[in-house]
Amino acid sequence: MLRVFKQGALKEITSKLGDIVNQLGEVDYEQLHEDFCSWFQRTIKTNRGKETSYGQAAKTIDVAMKVIVGYCYLPRLEIAVRLAPRLHATIDTLILNDLKKDHRDNSEIRAINTLADITQDKYKKLQELLNKEAKKKGQIPIDYDDCLWRRLKELR
Repeated sequence: MLRVFKQGALKEITSKLGDIVNQLGEVDYEQLHEDFCSWFQRTIKTNRGKETSYGQAAKTIDVAMKVIVGYCYLPRLEIAVRLAPRLHATIDTLILNDLKKDHRDNSEIRAINTLADITQDKYKKLQELLNKEAKKKGQIPIDYDDCLWRRLKELR
């Protein structure tokens, strides 16, 4: 994903994510997520100098938080355990295409071709769909997206 962003973006993103990790457990996660995505869209440009989308910003924080909180149990175990169920499922091209296939009747979802097409409203709708599926499977969203991603990867 970093190859999509301007040179030097990694340093800026890493610094901002570090700030977020320091606030986990103290500030509402949804607010941290929204603030990061807003900052990302204002600050980070694509490698072609274009503005980034909410979908690109969300994928960045969603992957980072899955690893930091869900896999590494940071910043502390008790915070990670409490926070993990509230983390967002990661939406990448593979998962997006699967959602489009499963929701052919939804023209708004069908119209999304890449992460660059995902606005904040569309992101929330996609998260609702993923959360509903995760709940059906008895999983938290970050576990559901891992299982779905592996299954889709095997089918390729």
